[in-house]
Amino acid sequence: MGKNLRDELKNSAKKTIFENANDDQKNMADDYMKKYGNKNENELMNELFNKVKKNKAQGTFSDAELDNFAKSVKGMLSPQQQKKMEQIIKSIKNG
Repeated sequence: MGKNLRDELKNSAKKTIFENANDDQKNMADDYMKKYGNKNENELMNELFNKVKKNKAQGTFSDAELDNFAKSVKGMLSPQQQKKMEQIIKSIKNG
């Protein structure tokens, strides 16, 4: 029963966050979930940093675009997730 309550609370939180997102944000979230939903945090972080490294080497990485992305998804994240995202962005920009 504890698991069912936990799942219900988790789904309720996701629904609330998703309801506050605009259509573009919802579509982006759906696309990302399809592509990355089954990966664990380490796999996601490795993929992210590899892509950033590649884009920096190609000269196609932009701090401004990263900031715009962060702003576009911020409304779908919990305060804890927002803090984590800010830490990741700081690591990307300093790395």
